[in-house]
Amino acid sequence: MRRIGELLSRHSGEVAWIFGKGPSLDQFSMDDAGRLRICINESLCVVPEPTYFFAHDEPPIRNVAHQWHSGCFAVLQQPRALFAVGCQIPEDQIYVYEKRHADNRVRDMNAAQIAECGALYGNSGTVHSAIHFCRLIGAVKVVLVGFDGCGGYAKSLNMPPGGAAHDRIRQDTVSLLKTMGLDYEFS
Repeated sequence: MRRIGELLSRHSGEVAWIFGKGPSLDQFSMDDAGRLRICINESLCVVPEPTYFFAHDEPPIRNVAHQWHSGCFAVLQQPRALFAVGCQIPEDQIYVYEKRHADNRVRDMNAAQIAECGALYGNSGTVHSAIHFCRLIGAVKVVLVGFDGCGGYAKSLNMPPGGAAHDRIRQDTVSLLKTMGLDYEFS
């Protein structure tokens, strides 16, 4: 396993496409996505040529492991990384970090500081660590697909609808993007 600090400025100046599991994922044409693709949880199952994968829980890791993409790298907290190895995700395709929940000192770090401490900001959803990761890798804009804030999952994933927590995740996401000064759009 590797440390996230190795990815410092790896995608400097690029646009990051972050994929969630909301219904808009079904209507999105993957031909429109750029090459830097960050998948949250099971969105990895429908996004072609993913670059990175994030999950804060074990079930999504288990659900995607059987169709792991050779060019994709998992970015996981240490305990989840060990679980991923047990699910046959190659150890050399895993980067580890420490999640610091609602720690504004970590949120406000620049890319070099993130690389040095190996921590990412976390809040009400996995997407927040992925957004903070965008600062580390040097992305200048984030396009979010499948973040509808309505609690439903993409039909293409064959998953049951989610709950009211999705409204809060969306609000926290917009707040984080603005605080970090990242250009963003929802697609």
